[in-house]
Amino acid sequence: MSLLPNETLACVPQEAERVTLKALLTFSATDSHEWGLIRARQLLAGRHRIWLMLGAAVLTVTLCGALLYHSMPLWEILLWMVMTVATAAAGAVRMALTPPRAFSHASRTDIRQTAWNGLALGLVLSVLPILLCMQGKPIRALGPGIALMLFSTATAFFMAPLALATTAFLLAFGLVTASCLVLTGAPVAGVATLIFTILLLTICMSRAKALAIIETAGLALDERDETVSLLLREFEATGAHWLWEIDGGRRIVRANRQLAVACEQDAALLEGMPFLQVLAGPTWDTGHFAPGLRTLAKKLKARKSFSAVRLPVWIAGEERWWEVSASPRFDNRGTFCGFRGSGRTSRTSAHRPTRSIAWPGTMR
Repeated sequence: MSLLPNETLACVPQEAERVTLKALLTFSATDSHEWGLIRARQLLAGRHRIWLMLGAAVLTVTLCGALLYHSMPLWEILLWMVMTVATAAAGAVRMALTPPRAFSHASRTDIRQTAWNGLALGLVLSVLPILLCMQGKPIRALGPGIALMLFSTATAFFMAPLALATTAFLLAFGLVTASCLVLTGAPVAGVATLIFTILLLTICMSRAKALAIIETAGLALDERDETVSLLLREFEATGAHWLWEIDGGRRIVRANRQLAVACEQDAALLEGMPFLQVLAGPTWDTGHFAPGLRTLAKKLKARKSFSAVRLPVWIAGEERWWEVSASPRFDNRGTFCGFRGSGRTSRTSAHRPTRSIAWPGTMR
């Protein structure tokens, strides 16, 4: 058990290598079970912060309206404020109404739908720079421009978990604003806006990748915690406790010393042997299996977690009682690849006789 933390730390760099910008932006074909969980947590993080961003949007447009009250027609200001708040509110409500299933396992489509919210908000916000540039008085845009830049910075920082939506927002707002400034005779301001947008995108991508790596490492830790929890189960003072692992074909893999000691065999000999054959002992050839072994076989076939299954096993010609628990394992694509579990010696047959029954071939 002492090796588990080291295994977890060793897996973090490997997990980090799989977190790419293409995967974050759903441009790659990555649609594994693991990424479904990561995307679900991204959606959940965005949902927790969307109302904060709605409040920031309301505050920003209110500040811009106050700064432009004497410089622009009132109807233009009010129309832009209403459109912006309505767009931000629609995105927040849409996020709040996300189906609960998406917060347990999200697909690329679920993430891509959030991009429309960011794109719409970016385009609506860029209407104000367009109106100010059309009036030919860039000085009026100084105050509102600072407010809009602060809002863009806050969006890049707080909404980084939803990298695709934030990227769509920053690109729409930044490119439109920079283009307007260049076309109206302010190329320096336009280039500065473009550089600022690129910096925000860099911040967003770096933060999104860091959060995804943390989530990936968390999933790896959760998987190890399942193994550790098997070890921490209460057992009798005289009971032995060990780990076992089998592949999709129910063959023993990574046979450890504790399992070898429990079976009184060499670990190298156990590697690749059918788990049920090891437990059945001499009854494997006769076909007369104990009810507990039949129960275990059914649970392995169901591919679901089980706990405290008691059954007799034959070790070195002696019948003993084992108690086993296990959880199924899945690879990065969500494909079943076996079980990982724990076991302990419960009692010998002298305390609990067993009745064997004929069970032709189905266990094999």
